[in-house]
Amino acid sequence: MTTSHDEDQGDLKVSDRSKNDWSNESRSRLLAEAAGFLVTIGFANVIHAKKISNRSALAMGIAIQTAGDLSRGIRNLIEDKNFYSAATLARQVLETTQLIKYFQLSPDRAEFWLTASDSDMRNASDFKPGSLRRATHSSDRMYSTHCLMGGHPRAAARHLLPGSPWRKANDIIDVATQDGAKISADLKALLLTDALQHVYETVLAAIETLDIEAINGFGPLEKTVTQRTDDLVRNLVCWRDQDPLARVGTIGV
Repeated sequence: MTTSHDEDQGDLKVSDRSKNDWSNESRSRLLAEAAGFLVTIGFANVIHAKKISNRSALAMGIAIQTAGDLSRGIRNLIEDKNFYSAATLARQVLETTQLIKYFQLSPDRAEFWLTASDSDMRNASDFKPGSLRRATHSSDRMYSTHCLMGGHPRAAARHLLPGSPWRKANDIIDVATQDGAKISADLKALLLTDALQHVYETVLAAIETLDIEAINGFGPLEKTVTQRTDDLVRNLVCWRDQDPLARVGTIGV
């Protein structure tokens, strides 16, 4: 990726701007919506799991809630221009999403995780990062790149810290989509897009694990929650299909 200047850039430059309605504001708004969904659905799972004394479902609810809280944190940090901190939380979203998928595959291990001590977790080989990636067919390269950019304190952090050319108001970064198209965007746009790509996967994983009885627990709000879930999925699919940056691929892929 390289930086360049363009007086007419804004936050995104594509060959046909009329076909793109996705600004940083709309990306941020969708990220906030997805984060709120994960927090709400996760909490609903927690309440329902406690009611039926299901420990693996309780673990799943906590993991989903965690993913939502992390996603909300990423969005807030990006809005405050704490880009390095946002990248650090992005790796935790990756790990939490893998945990959700693993709990779905192995409910007994979700129950183990719920009550495990620090010593238990250190000795549990299946909960090591590499093992979780293999079990959930997640990308090693993506994880490694997120470790480089934000997961561990590395010199590469300078690209996201104050003083970096990438952070200047009129500087943009040139990237290429997976189909070879050229796109220029600012750093905020790229970080929001990376977060949305991960949270999109998290939302789908959370919906797959959702117990309909947990939704019923909302009582009179059940229809509203169901409708908002449908709207969120539709909006995420619309973003994936219409935002040119969504075709760039997540960091590290």
